[in-house]
Amino acid sequence: MSKSHKVFGIGLNKTGTSSLKQALVRLGYNYSDRRRHFTYNYFSGDFEQVFETAAQYGSFEDWPWPLMYRQVFEEYGEGAGFFDS
Repeated sequence: MSKSHKVFGIGLNKTGTSSLKQALVRLGYNYSDRRRHFTYNYFSGDFEQVFETAAQYGSFEDWPWPLMYRQVFEEYGEGAGFFDS
């Protein structure tokens, strides 16, 4: 199933992110697993690779999204869903 908007789990790990992942997959979202190495991109202010990867998927949780929720909102606005567990 294709979803027209993106869904981001912005809660910290160990706060229900695995359950959120299961729900998103069950709902048919194209899911991207955590990308811890993107935290380095975040801290260096280089978001290009992160958003290139985000363009390929419909749902996300875990790292780096709790850190970059402001940048994600700037990129996708109210068209995206944000869940904080």
